[in-house]
Amino acid sequence: MTLTRLQLRLLVALLDLAQADQPANVKRLAERLDLRLKVVAIELNRLDELGLVHAGRVRLSMSGLVLAAGARSRLGARGTAALLAA
Repeated sequence: MTLTRLQLRLLVALLDLAQADQPANVKRLAERLDLRLKVVAIELNRLDELGLVHAGRVRLSMSGLVLAAGARSRLGARGTAALLAA
């Protein structure tokens, strides 16, 4: 499975929000990633179809959690900031 950069950004952002104990929603993700609400909603639905998020709950699935954690750890602290800003 190949994910787009945007999809990886969403997964990492969802992980960051969960670890900060902040509820995730489309608006918060859009603001955090500087994207339009519609773009976030569409990509969440695509990630849901891949089994990586529960779009209705705006939460990572277990598979999504594994991918998000792996992506974040490979990038390191500096890379995560760059990934979220891209």
